[in-house]
Amino acid sequence: MGIFDNILNQVTSRLKNDIEYKTSSGISNTIDQGAKKVLEGDKTPRCPKCKKPIEHGMKFCSGCGVKLVVSCTKCNLEFPLGTRFCSGCGGKIQ
Repeated sequence: MGIFDNILNQVTSRLKNDIEYKTSSGISNTIDQGAKKVLEGDKTPRCPKCKKPIEHGMKFCSGCGVKLVVSCTKCNLEFPLGTRFCSGCGGKIQ
């Protein structure tokens, strides 16, 4: 059984090395992605009140319930917070 033990040890060693490599690569990639976000600035839209990430089209924050849209006073179209002028009628949004 000496030959089989030797083969088993080699296979086990290679599998262990492969798993360690893949794990460290995954961790490394995750760290790289996180660092990239920090350096470039996280551009994920966030709730102005609770800072929870918000998805496109949400009208209210799912974390705190704050309203995430503003309406044009002239034509009642809705726009994301921070919009200054209506794209429908050109009116100023307050």
